Amino acid sequence: MNQLTGTIIKESFRIIIFAAILSSLGGIGLELINEKLIAILPLLIIFPALNNMIGNFGTIISANFTTLLFTNQLRARWKSKKLRELLRTLFITAFFSAIFLATLASLISWYKGFPMTSEIFFKILIIVLVCTAVLVTLICLIAVSAGFYYYHIKQDPDNKLIALSTSIADLGGLIIFSILIHIMF
Repeated sequence: MNQLTGTIIKESFRIIIFAAILSSLGGIGLELINEKLIAILPLLIIFPALNNMIGNFGTIISANFTTLLFTNQLRARWKSKKLRELLRTLFITAFFSAIFLATLASLISWYKGFPMTSEIFFKILIIVLVCTAVLVTLICLIAVSAGFYYYHIKQDPDNKLIALSTSIADLGGLIIFSILIHIMF
């Protein structure tokens, strides 16, 4: 095993174990909404897609942030113009992706015979928008803060941020999704 491989394993192992534990805990939230999730077809369609979408945003912010960090484009830390552009683009993309996801799941449900009403559609839209907004914000805050921290202590943020951000997306997505479904339905 070469030195690079050893460093990656050493820096990544604990965060991967931590990430796996966090992701596993998210299943508890599903138990709270099990019956509602199964009974409301658009929610069943949205759940895996929403979880995947938010995890992908975590990967995007982590990868792009570390690229900006290692190419010395983050001169003023949080006040960097490049970081603000990245976050603005990510939030705009997340907003429109959430609307598209809620609309598509509702259309598929309607096509499959689910009695879709405007009230149900707007509840689903609110759930998806709130989940996306809260989690993308949380992931951005944690990924960027942790990235600066790991870079400062001379560890490679690439070895930690994607596992951390996708775990936050998994756990947070399950919990927030569950709470919102419990409140809205």
